[in-house]
Amino acid sequence: MIELDFDTRDGAEAFVSKMRGIWQQVDGTLVTGPRARIVDCVDDHVY
Repeated sequence: MIELDFDTRDGAEAFVSKMRGIWQQVDGTLVTGPRARIVDCVDDHVY
């Protein structure tokens, strides 16, 4: 699992789109069934 932070949701979506293109080329040889999930932080607390 890799966790990445992006300044904007558009940036994250663009990255995932590019990765899906790469994954299609190597699916079954280097990786099997790669997945991506974009999540938004809705609340952040520092204690």
